[in-house]
Amino acid sequence: MISLVPDFKRPLLRPPPRNPLPFLPRPGPGREPGSSFDYVGTAHFTGRSIYDAIQAASSGLHSGVAVELDRARFDGLNRMGYSVGPQLRARAEGEFVAATDAFGNRDGDIWLLDWSIEQIDRRVRMTLTPQELWRWRSVSSDIFPYEMKGARLWEAGMKDEALRYLDFSTSAMREYFPSLYRVLIIERNLLMAARLMEVENQLAAPQARLLVLMGMAHIDGVRELLREPERVSEGFDRYGLNYSSPIRIRRARVN
Repeated sequence: MISLVPDFKRPLLRPPPRNPLPFLPRPGPGREPGSSFDYVGTAHFTGRSIYDAIQAASSGLHSGVAVELDRARFDGLNRMGYSVGPQLRARAEGEFVAATDAFGNRDGDIWLLDWSIEQIDRRVRMTLTPQELWRWRSVSSDIFPYEMKGARLWEAGMKDEALRYLDFSTSAMREYFPSLYRVLIIERNLLMAARLMEVENQLAAPQARLLVLMGMAHIDGVRELLREPERVSEGFDRYGLNYSSPIRIRRARVN
């Protein structure tokens, strides 16, 4: 999460004009929103999360995998994985790309749910205040040790203890950097929930299951939004967001 913090030295921006008729997906008939998804929450790039993601994706229970990535990050992590030996590939790729690899030689879809780094950077610079810039220089170095401690505990399999440290860094962001929290958590939750609604509408079989992998900071928020889909539309209106569809990468079995 903190790794997505943009370059604060770049100038702040004004928001772009809002699409007057933003498209938002609606829940499909006969299907409870979010009922087709199996979620795995991760601590990024930890061995424990990579293992959990690979186990879930290779289970054969899912018709596709949706991950918290955009196309540029997906392609970049794939290249990173193939630049090292097979034994190091999953660690270099991270849990999201490792899961798409583990999905295997099957018919199905990979769905990319997130904004690009450039879009995230732009959103932050449209909402950030001068006061938050000053606070970042003062207290940001105090937050990173909590994330590092949380990642080490997660790696050791102590997930409950890890979440206490990871939740502290998220709470500190919400308190000291509300604009940053708004973009990195709230707005991205809205986007990924809306995109998952569109994905769910495109699942062909009523019994189809989709594996959804995203950071632990997003899981609860996205699930709550899918349980109350009207909040997605309200959130897009409140924060002036424009909807765009998820990226779909089709996989076809090769005999």
